[in-house]
Amino acid sequence: MMGIDDIFISFVTSYISGELLSFKESFFQRKKENMTIQEHIEKCYERALKKWIANDIVKERIARAKFFSVNQLRELYKTNKCQNDSFAIKIIINLWKEELCKDEVCAHYIQEHGLKVINNKIDQLIEIINNKEANHSVHDIHRGLIRHNPVNGYIRRYCSSDSSGSDLISTIIGKKERHILADYVVGIEDSLTNKFILYSSAQTGKTTELKELCWELQQSGIFMPISFEVRNNTKLKRTDLPIYKYLDNKEIVIIIDALDEVNGQIYDDLIEEIDGYAYDHPDIKIVLSCRSNYRRGNILKQFKELFLNELSFYDAKEYIDRILGKGNGLIGYITNNQLFEFVKNPFFLNVLVDSYRNGDRNLPKTKADIYHLFIERSYKIEIDEKNKSFAVKHNFAESLILLERIALGLSLMNVQTLSEKELQLCLYDKIENLEECKRFDLIRCEEGKYSFKHNAFREWLVANYLKREGIEKAKQLASHPNGRIKLEWYNIIILWISMYDNKREEEIKAILCWLKEACLELVIYIDRDMLDEKTRSEVFKGVLLEYKSLGIRMSNITTQDYKNLLLFGQSEEIVNFMIDEITEAIPGTAYYFDLMCLCYFLDWGILKISNKELSEKLFETLENKTREVLTCGTSNSLSYIYVDNDFFIDNDYFERIFELFRLSNNYEVIKIMIKLISKADKVDEYVDYILDKEKYIHNQQEGITTHIVSRSEVYESLSKLKSVNSIKKILCHQFYSSFYHDEQNQYISMMEKLLMNVSLFIKQGDDELINILEDNYLSVFKDYHYQFNNDEQMQKLLSLYRKCYQESGLIERGRNIFNDKLNILFSQQNQESYTRQDWDNTFHMAALWMTVDDVKADFNKFQINNDIDSLKANWYMEIPYVEVSEFARKMYNEKFEPSKIITQGQIRRKKAFEDFADYKVFKQNVLEMVSDIDDQITSKEYNKRLRNREEGYNQYTFRFILQHVDNEDRYDKKAIIRNIKNQSFYEAFFMYQIANLMISGDFDQLVTDKEKERCLSCAKNTVLELCQGRRDVYYAETALKLMLNGYFDISTEFLPGLVEYGYIHISKKSKDDYFSKEYTLFEYITENVSLATLSPIVIDKMKENIDNKNYQLLYAFSNYIIDNHLEEGYNYVFCVAISGFYMSSNILEKLIKERIKIDELKYVIEKINISDRLLCYSSFIKNLGYNDWVKNKLESEFIKFKDYELKQAVKLLISIGSIKALSYLHSNLNFMNDEFDLHFNYDDTNSVPSLCFVLKYYVDNNIESSPFVLNSIITSLEKISLKNNDSLFYVKSYLQKLTQKGEQYNFLNRYIIAFEDKYYTAYSGINDINKVINLIDSNIQDNTKVKLESDNNQKYYTYISYNWESESSHVVDFLGFVLESKGIQYGRDKKDCCYKDNIKCFMNAIRKGNKVIVVFSKKYLMSKNCMYELSGIIENPNFKERLLPVVVDDTIRDDLFYVDLVRFWKEKLDNQEYIIQQLSKIDPNKVGPEEEKLQEIKDVYKLLDEIKKYIDWTNVDNLDALCATHFDVIINEILHDTKHYKL
Repeated sequence: MMGIDDIFISFVTSYISGELLSFKESFFQRKKENMTIQEHIEKCYERALKKWIANDIVKERIARAKFFSVNQLRELYKTNKCQNDSFAIKIIINLWKEELCKDEVCAHYIQEHGLKVINNKIDQLIEIINNKEANHSVHDIHRGLIRHNPVNGYIRRYCSSDSSGSDLISTIIGKKERHILADYVVGIEDSLTNKFILYSSAQTGKTTELKELCWELQQSGIFMPISFEVRNNTKLKRTDLPIYKYLDNKEIVIIIDALDEVNGQIYDDLIEEIDGYAYDHPDIKIVLSCRSNYRRGNILKQFKELFLNELSFYDAKEYIDRILGKGNGLIGYITNNQLFEFVKNPFFLNVLVDSYRNGDRNLPKTKADIYHLFIERSYKIEIDEKNKSFAVKHNFAESLILLERIALGLSLMNVQTLSEKELQLCLYDKIENLEECKRFDLIRCEEGKYSFKHNAFREWLVANYLKREGIEKAKQLASHPNGRIKLEWYNIIILWISMYDNKREEEIKAILCWLKEACLELVIYIDRDMLDEKTRSEVFKGVLLEYKSLGIRMSNITTQDYKNLLLFGQSEEIVNFMIDEITEAIPGTAYYFDLMCLCYFLDWGILKISNKELSEKLFETLENKTREVLTCGTSNSLSYIYVDNDFFIDNDYFERIFELFRLSNNYEVIKIMIKLISKADKVDEYVDYILDKEKYIHNQQEGITTHIVSRSEVYESLSKLKSVNSIKKILCHQFYSSFYHDEQNQYISMMEKLLMNVSLFIKQGDDELINILEDNYLSVFKDYHYQFNNDEQMQKLLSLYRKCYQESGLIERGRNIFNDKLNILFSQQNQESYTRQDWDNTFHMAALWMTVDDVKADFNKFQINNDIDSLKANWYMEIPYVEVSEFARKMYNEKFEPSKIITQGQIRRKKAFEDFADYKVFKQNVLEMVSDIDDQITSKEYNKRLRNREEGYNQYTFRFILQHVDNEDRYDKKAIIRNIKNQSFYEAFFMYQIANLMISGDFDQLVTDKEKERCLSCAKNTVLELCQGRRDVYYAETALKLMLNGYFDISTEFLPGLVEYGYIHISKKSKDDYFSKEYTLFEYITENVSLATLSPIVIDKMKENIDNKNYQLLYAFSNYIIDNHLEEGYNYVFCVAISGFYMSSNILEKLIKERIKIDELKYVIEKINISDRLLCYSSFIKNLGYNDWVKNKLESEFIKFKDYELKQAVKLLISIGSIKALSYLHSNLNFMNDEFDLHFNYDDTNSVPSLCFVLKYYVDNNIESSPFVLNSIITSLEKISLKNNDSLFYVKSYLQKLTQKGEQYNFLNRYIIAFEDKYYTAYSGINDINKVINLIDSNIQDNTKVKLESDNNQKYYTYISYNWESESSHVVDFLGFVLESKGIQYGRDKKDCCYKDNIKCFMNAIRKGNKVIVVFSKKYLMSKNCMYELSGIIENPNFKERLLPVVVDDTIRDDLFYVDLVRFWKEKLDNQEYIIQQLSKIDPNKVGPEEEKLQEIKDVYKLLDEIKKYIDWTNVDNLDALCATHFDVIINEILHDTKHYKL
């Protein structure tokens, strides 16, 4: 009997499911307070939800997104998503139940009419409510923080997600709803994952954000956050993390903060552990945090990237006003002093607020000043406010030095904590200094390990130390052996740079010179006012050209890198540089995308004000290049990103862009154009364009990959339409179909705004719009039926149409049209002239205006015995508005009884079943049918004869004789007669037939409870006979399946007798009701019989059946023996495992995993079939780490394998680093062509050539599976490169060779840099604190600079000869930049030949230069001045030693170009001779200057063959390769000339 709670819970679940169809009309009648029962129920839900939320931000946001209304909760139920929020739903439903009990109207109604409607989904919902997860407790947690505190002074932050492709831009740049971190973690923002990594820059509040997340999740009561700080968990293992999804009825969320606080191998090991754990526990939520500059795209692929947004100025102002009160004055101070950058960061903002609140009006103006202020305040609090007496009392400056030494110790050892002993050694090994520093709030101690409370303090203190000690100390501490700055010191160097001002010009120059060589990108963080425009331009070009040479992207559009670079270097010279580079750049390349991103972030408004002609020139360049892109088809959203700049909403530019894009059908072009139209508020004007092009915006298929394309731009823009004509066009338009949930919401949002306007225009008298609205509605809902297509979105859309129609005053019109149509459709003479669609349209249109009251009124007019009225009433159930159709269904069932017509077929079926249920009658029927069967007739022939009988036949009789067909498809008549005369056989057959109906759920209404009882009684007797050892029972399997399905049970003492039938199984639904799984009788027995009772029986049966062919039974026994550690049965299991039957491989794997019979298995491994052997090998590797043993075995035999097994063997060997298998791939490239999923796992230097060969093959052949394969190759190369310096050099050399083979290999440059950085990072930390102290206290000897020895005859030792064409000029800019950074003085015309200087003299100086860098290009070889310089160099017999070539264009080596070159100079020569002839005729004394020119041309012409030979002879890297290595070959050649240099 159901209790009160059960009744109320059953009611709630039925109400959510929409199954309250049997409730009476009173459900919809008005009750007290003029409310219906339904309204009372939903008010109770509102009160329950309010209680659940109770000022909790996480619950409030979950509720708003998922179940803010009963309809939302119902949608979760319908889409089977309840399980994801089971704990929340459970609590809410119980609160709802309590509110229903309190509500007098609801309580009375439910107890009077309470009814439980059973179906699978409702049962699932009840299971959620009653479910008790395995209640693991917090005592099962061994590591991690599980109790969390609120964050003092927390400022609300928001996150944005990152994804690839064009939608990334709209997500980051477009205006979207802001989401807090918890939105992603709890699933409010759908991310298709439950694992996230939060990125942001240093000291921007990641740790605080994760602490707040922990607090909010903890307070919700739904989640249990378990947090780890990397600094205290550097050796975190996956085994340290929880293995359960729930603890104490709360869902676990694992939070790991600051991955960037470890480096090198420790970092790699930690990432591997986290990634492995994430893979093993797909259901557990995980959140990580990391600095942005540690972001690596090829790791943690299971994690969704999130970016912590900066505080907006509005957020900061709101916070300041909340803390200080409105009108506080701080906002004005920030505005007047341009301190906007600081309010973006909560830490800096809090320091400003605290300082201002404490009366300090002289606020800091730099980050460095803010840190200084914070640390000084910490010191004052300790000294003054706490009034502590120290053994040694230092002033602030002295205390600062002590803190600096701690920071240096941490930084140089590259660790996050120091032991107390290490801390004391840093502090001059004085205990009094140690005690003093331990008192500071900046220092924290956890488990005897000391660190700074915030990593930012450590970095600032080191930066402050460098400011005092100078650049040479910075070089010594911050540089790798290769001269590059350590990655973990980037933020320190940036802070250090920010501490300088214009007064320290010489130091700034020295720092600049160093950074140009060590890390050019850090230069942009020097205050731009400290550097002149020329220097800034050089840096800007240097950064960009370096990435150009490497062929990789400078950054990602979501970062601030492009913006920062422009803020640092934007000038007219830079814009001209960008124009030249865009003109020359190849669309679709990484460099081209970098240039487009720069154009997007460019301040076009300032540029136009300062130089309108230049802004026009840049835009024209972009126009021309965009035409080229549109023509060649190398499309990417970044190709057009510059258009998204608000500057282009200006009408002149807008029209030009539209003209550029209007004919393109490329979806990316259309999206960016629609977005610009929307920004410019020109949607009405360009509505035809949007409607014409929207059909091209949809998901794109490329091979096996589907690229998701958002249509949000279309719907967001059209929602801004204002004119009636535009709205009419929308309503007449057929949109491209899209079935994505988010896009449907956007479409509905658009229609909501448009339909509001439609209502206004109709009320203003636009009658044409009425017909358009109705036609549009029918086009949307013509094929809609709520029972088959029902979802919340379509019902919401229908509600919007209803609202529009009713607010437009069209209810009476709708009712009149409906009644007229009914009269026509149900008229006897007109029915045949109308189609089904006419009927559908009539009742679909009624959904726009019809209410429950209308239905009730119409049904009251219908006559019960009138067929026409019955048909009309039936059609009311087709109205697509749920409330109306459901009420109509209820009214129909009450008013019109179901038909009682019984067909002849039903009469025959009933008679057949009655005969079947009566043994005597059925026996006679069987005997009569047997007498009709010829001895030679087959079952198929006899079946055909029966089907042709007019009077029909008894199907049960036929099924009985079908049980007796022999191997030749003929009936065994004797067996039929024998068995039908055996009443026991008949009863078993009767049980068999009824059981099939019961198990399938396909009940015939003729089967009564009496027949079911008869069936189950027979089945139970059959099972009990089996338990007693009888083997001659009939239909035993059917009887056992009935028991497994729960129709009856037997005493557990009998179950062991069924063990030998353990293989029998049924299909059983899983908990989530999605999938079915096999459920065996043996599982049933093990669930009900104790181990002590069952285990000896199983082992005996195993022994008896070891040679049996019943493999399913042996498989079940084997698993039972292994799972329960029954060692006495291991030998039998081993025999089964090596037998080779189809499930034996699973047993093999389980034996290996449990480390059972390992030596025996290794001994017989070669006797096992190849397929199982390979599985064993794989399991040995995975579970036991027997890589070497497997490699030795498999390498000796794999070559003998065939086809699939051969491929599997090679794949396995590749995964454990077999050189032999790698070599085999060279001659069997088809393995890679077959998209065979190879995972390369090598750490042997000897594998490098082969790995690079395979890498090249995958790239050259563009194999679809290559991204995964390439990633494993790159990972292998990385492991090898980290072994030692020689391995690093070896890997680099091979990858550099690949980068020279084409642009498709440019991506390898990023890995070359990364490998080198990781190598030095791994080996850069100092393990001994004493060495750190020695390094801190050591004096620097400047032995690092290499200087040129002056030459009495030459101003410079090295000159550059080049043509002024844009590409060569930019190359020389970069080259000069590199030369300067190396301390090499050089001569160049633009730099050293000033206005009015003699260019000829400078050219002659070049001809005499000891070293001349010649930048060869076609234009160079056709330039008189350039060739004059070159001819002077080549005249010297030793010119090959002096000349350092750079080849801009490899085509200058072509023989046909040489033909053109000779022709060019011959024409020059002939032309000059002609000029002299003409001058001689006029005045022979005036030909002198022209004769000098003639001689120069003759000298050039004479040397053309020598120049051709030299160009063909010289072996020089191409331009990209030289730039990528920063011209190392040229630099080394200059530096190693010992005649002119000294070390």
